[in-house]
Amino acid sequence: MEILNPGLGVGGYCLPKDGWILVESARERGFDSELIPAARAVNDGMPNHTLRIIKKVIEERVLASVPVGLLGLSFKANVADTRNSPTLQLMNFMRKEKIPFVIYDPLVENDFDSTKLNTMDEILSKCKIIVLCVGHKIILEELKRADLSEIILVDPRYELKTLNAKVAQYIGLSS
Repeated sequence: MEILNPGLGVGGYCLPKDGWILVESARERGFDSELIPAARAVNDGMPNHTLRIIKKVIEERVLASVPVGLLGLSFKANVADTRNSPTLQLMNFMRKEKIPFVIYDPLVENDFDSTKLNTMDEILSKCKIIVLCVGHKIILEELKRADLSEIILVDPRYELKTLNAKVAQYIGLSS
């Protein structure tokens, strides 16, 4: 598993806390760790960075009333565990900004008080902007088979670069 790729952020129950344990342990021994807190700050800021990208696309394309589709709710691919999921942080930011969104995750049952759709076809029919938050194998396969010609795909982990020619617009993290 590649855990050092860019993306929406780091979630789960181990990685977010383990770095802070290491920082505190080093501090107790008289060492100052700057790299780990800097890395955590970058990771913690990724949902907000992704929100800025979404807002820019909405403004440029005049899509304020069209819901944004969020694909994947768990903290990592191919699991149903949502503990500390960056997608949930992104959802909270979108609520605060009053950006409408719908979600799709075939592995997670909880809807987190949001509109959860049951199929990829549903989300693609309702949305012009799709954010690949978590690349579950099933979601990646469904996207590869789908007609995405009118979809703006925001792909923070660059997992579907090969779909660049198949979408209306492909956007990575640096956009």
